[in-house]
Amino acid sequence: MHIERAGADALDLLAGSLGISSMTALQEYDTETITAVFPEYFKDIKPKIVEIRQNIAARRTERKINGDEPFLDYLNKIEELTDITKTVNRMIPSLQEYSNRREREKVEIEARQKKENRTDNWWKIFIALISVTAGYLLSKIK
Repeated sequence: MHIERAGADALDLLAGSLGISSMTALQEYDTETITAVFPEYFKDIKPKIVEIRQNIAARRTERKINGDEPFLDYLNKIEELTDITKTVNRMIPSLQEYSNRREREKVEIEARQKKENRTDNWWKIFIALISVTAGYLLSKIK
């Protein structure tokens, strides 16, 4: 009985770690990036992680460790979480690439806007100088 409980506790820790590591791996990416590159994450994967973790938590509180069948169920849940973690880890390069591309585009847009603002400012200065010059010349005509 003690060995089964120790095994269950070890599997609880492993399940918690696997579920958290998948979600932690995606924390540096915003929702738009994850949705664009990895749409099944919010639709399928994250709910599955939550479901598995809730299932394991329920089993822990019930302490239904009576034989091999529940233990095998734990192992199946761990295997599902391992597969999810692998899927998430495979998506990280694509998420990073998309995030980098968005960042480059943002920098390019900001640079373009600064250039446009400088051009606008030069036109304003030019028009102001012409207006002052025209005003001065018109004042001399009288």
